[in-house]
Amino acid sequence: MARPKKNVEITEKPARIPEVNKAWLMLKIGNFKGEDSLIVNSIRNKELNWGDKSLPGNRTKAKEIKSPEEEYENSLYRMPNNPGVYGLPASGFKKAMATAANILRTQGVNISAAEVKRTLTVAEDPDGGGYVQLHGDPPNMREDIVSIPSKGKKVPVKRYRAEFKKWYVMLRIAYDADSFGVQDVINLCARAGTSIGWGELRPEKGYSHGMWSIDTNAVSVPKKGSKRGSK
Repeated sequence: MARPKKNVEITEKPARIPEVNKAWLMLKIGNFKGEDSLIVNSIRNKELNWGDKSLPGNRTKAKEIKSPEEEYENSLYRMPNNPGVYGLPASGFKKAMATAANILRTQGVNISAAEVKRTLTVAEDPDGGGYVQLHGDPPNMREDIVSIPSKGKKVPVKRYRAEFKKWYVMLRIAYDADSFGVQDVINLCARAGTSIGWGELRPEKGYSHGMWSIDTNAVSVPKKGSKRGSK
């Protein structure tokens, strides 16, 4: 006859790992304070321009030479489910904030790009295909002279890209509230808009386009507090 099993009490150990303290923040950013225009040039357009055999000494695979109108159209990011609506890759804003963090680190602030990449995310719009919707004035075609490497030299070439004179996007930012406070995220985003920017001819590259500021009247702050920056 089998003996009945004894009830074994399991003692739960206290958790050593704290719960995830995740928070959300909605920011409206754009050129609200007279910043220069936003110039976009999609990855697809850059790939099409690469290997342009119209350049002297360029022996890479031939690409079809585009008209200014085609190049302009290819420079735009369009929302996948609504091609009539423009967008911007959400990842570009996170990258800008991470780069701004490294600049702040050189100024003695205890922050790094690695920390931003691990603990902060800029969410894409629902069904956005990686994009956030771009609002503002209709784009216009912009002509610039750029220097393209060719046969060991830089050759001036005309490029046609889309320019938004007035623009804004809504950024939905998720972050670890044990690493950042609400004001930390706001200040970091503002710094990225001033020193890094987005798109072509941005401050990171020594120019002034693609800078942004934050509409402080449109900040949506989570109810739950956070440790750093809220003291």
